[in-house]
Amino acid sequence: MHHTGGKPVISRAGLLTTVACGARGEAAYALEGSVFIAGARGALFGITRGTTRAHVVRAALESLAFQTRDLVEAMAHDAGRRVTRLRVDGGAAANDLLMQYQADLLGIPVERPRVVETTALGAGLLAGLSVGFWSSHREADRARRVERVFKPQRPRAWREAEYARWKKAVGMLLGG
Repeated sequence: MHHTGGKPVISRAGLLTTVACGARGEAAYALEGSVFIAGARGALFGITRGTTRAHVVRAALESLAFQTRDLVEAMAHDAGRRVTRLRVDGGAAANDLLMQYQADLLGIPVERPRVVETTALGAGLLAGLSVGFWSSHREADRARRVERVFKPQRPRAWREAEYARWKKAVGMLLGG
């Protein structure tokens, strides 16, 4: 999700425009997209007799990072501003290799929270607010901690070459 402020931004890239919440509880909006680890169509390019299970697993992880870059680029284009960091969650966020590859591919820091199931954490934080466990949103927000920040380690030329390779493979898959 990419918070876009008090007015809805209609995506030209197929993202969802969704209702969000501002810092003081006011109505706000965000662009939303999802990356799933499985889809209706997939392909492996460059398979040889030397291809191992590890290569296939690595390709699947890289695919997640490339799909995320596609979404981040679409969000930045639609919102009219660059994304400067990526906050991740979910089970795949526990994979250090994927998180570092993601940071390298995007060229921005990737923040992994201590609790990767942030939907559950958010529900718990809101429940705590509603019963007075925390007295303010700011106090509840302090319960959310960053476990690790993955910083880009690869140069821009590498990042752009990798992304061009991805775009070419997707184009071939789609018959382009």
